[in-house]
Amino acid sequence: MKDLEILDINWNQIMYLSPNGMQHLEKSFAKNVSINMLNNPLHCSCDSVIFLQWIPKHKNHFKYFDNYTCSNKGSDFEISKTNLLLKKDCASYMEVIVLSVIFIIAFIAVVGTSMINRFRWKLRYWYYVMKGAYGYNRVETDDHYQFDAFVSYADRDQHFPKDEMVDYLEKQRVFRLCIHHRELIAGCGIAETITNAIHNSRKVVCVLSEDFLKSEWCMYEFNIALTESKVSRQGQNMIIMLRLGRMDMKNIPTEIMYILKEDTYIEYPENEDDRDIFWEDFAGSLNL
Repeated sequence: MKDLEILDINWNQIMYLSPNGMQHLEKSFAKNVSINMLNNPLHCSCDSVIFLQWIPKHKNHFKYFDNYTCSNKGSDFEISKTNLLLKKDCASYMEVIVLSVIFIIAFIAVVGTSMINRFRWKLRYWYYVMKGAYGYNRVETDDHYQFDAFVSYADRDQHFPKDEMVDYLEKQRVFRLCIHHRELIAGCGIAETITNAIHNSRKVVCVLSEDFLKSEWCMYEFNIALTESKVSRQGQNMIIMLRLGRMDMKNIPTEIMYILKEDTYIEYPENEDDRDIFWEDFAGSLNL
């Protein structure tokens, strides 16, 4: 409408104009178009604050601008005075929104972190088990497990499982042991392989020593075994604690101490004459 001079939109139900509407009207201002918006129920609110800031900038194009009013909570205000009122109200309103959003995000973060920390072992366990990349040859035991026992031990104690346990339990009694120096596959993630090996073992033997308690991987293996017993085996006693040498009881974590108090643990004898009986008892524990 190139010849448009006056846009008369008075006595309508216009509360405020959208940014798109304001942009279109600005294009007509170059042609000195006048607008009459008198007697519209203009609304004074934080939703309309952009519109109320826009009108005074172009008041020369609005007929009877000095008579324009907007309503807020049942009261009418002059447009020129409204911006000062809304500046304070909307600033407080925005502060409340920002603080509320920050609080909600912080609350979700704290709760989420707490839940992840509480169930971290279960989350790790299910993550690796569900991946299902076990990577072993499927030689199963009589009760459908791949190994009779997964052996958890510190590197400094590796002579015990690699020599004595293999000799007495595998060679003489045909147990199938999962010993990570021998069984774990190169190229696979260590945590994933350990988790799946424990999941596929009927028992887990923890060769308990001072070095065991200092090893992060040993504690990982113990916690995964504890999670396996609670989650997949309905509380079945599948962890055998084999105490190797003397230990300071103060250094033992609460979870391990609980098992030592609740269940009978096996202690490797220093006297060689007692070791035949030890291996008989140990083999019997694996068969339970």
